[in-house]
Amino acid sequence: MTAFGPSESTHRREWGIGVIGCGRFARFVLESLRPLPGLRLAALASRSTDNLEAAARVWAEGGQTATPCLYRDADALLADPAVQVVLVMTPPHLHYALALAVISAGRHLFLEKPGGLAPEPLAEVAELAESRGVAATMDFVMRYNPLIRLLRKAVLLGTMGPLERVALENEAHGDLPPEHWLWDAAKSGGLLVEHGVHFFDLVNWLAGPGRAVAAAALPHRAGSTRAPARVLAVAVHGGGAGERVDGVMATYYHAFTRPSGLARTALRLTFQRGFVDLHGWIPERLELDGTLTAAEAEVFASCPGAEPIAWDGGRVRVRITLPDRQELYRAAIRAAFIALLQKAGDPCHRPAVTLADGVNALRLARAATALAAIPSPAPAG
Repeated sequence: MTAFGPSESTHRREWGIGVIGCGRFARFVLESLRPLPGLRLAALASRSTDNLEAAARVWAEGGQTATPCLYRDADALLADPAVQVVLVMTPPHLHYALALAVISAGRHLFLEKPGGLAPEPLAEVAELAESRGVAATMDFVMRYNPLIRLLRKAVLLGTMGPLERVALENEAHGDLPPEHWLWDAAKSGGLLVEHGVHFFDLVNWLAGPGRAVAAAALPHRAGSTRAPARVLAVAVHGGGAGERVDGVMATYYHAFTRPSGLARTALRLTFQRGFVDLHGWIPERLELDGTLTAAEAEVFASCPGAEPIAWDGGRVRVRITLPDRQELYRAAIRAAFIALLQKAGDPCHRPAVTLADGVNALRLARAATALAAIPSPAPAG
């Protein structure tokens, strides 16, 4: 199993990219894309001069000599003829209007999750992209993680029997200041929208579309913010006609309350004949415990990073560890971007993630938010 690398078939010698929103995550994305051949950072747009200059420096640190044009608003960037692909890296409440503007300007779109605050506007964006022949994708990096891809292969092959249960425990740092936009539902949509969509999409991909059946929310114990900082959602995935599994019960817990250095994410998947535990919000370790044949175990044990199989009668234990979580993250971003360029060069190409996947994840997120009685902004945002 190898990390995703540069593509040789993007059907263009050079792509001029523009970035709208130049905060910390946007700069991480630029750092991730620097190794790809054929990319030129043509333009940056941000209301913050400091962020503009910081993003330009990140790109230059990779040895890029061309200086991007710096703009204070998105319209100016979209009017720049040197830009063919636009990355929208702003807070969620700006995604809808910016995505429409990007596609209307005929530019290909790399959209940060969640893609907006509600599913209906994102569906409108997807329809516009289709009608204009513009490539568009969401930054759902989970689908490009090697361990997740291995897990999906096991689900499709039925390696451990049907998937029955999924349990997510996402304990994130709680040191964001009270004025951060994450705590403002009018800007973020709340935790289940802004952050939860990653995992809703992941389980949608593994088990079929989910429907929310229960949810709850509590504030931060320290009282640093009145917004919900601990949320729990329960969903049932699949189970419909033609689905790969006969219904999967899933729970999703997100808490932005941990002290610095104590963040942890664990995802357990229960199959008919075993358990798989994934560790890290960017999964970097997989542990399997189940009753598998030698051939079935080989699906996991043959992967780079896998330790020797532990046999105990008919019981099998496999552990796979991938090095460098940050590089796994960067590689997934590169893979998602390469898929977008392939779609831009070949309309018949289908990326692993489409805007329709974002719509499905947002639909589940908004339904769970409503069940938790968390105030939500109007769908048009």
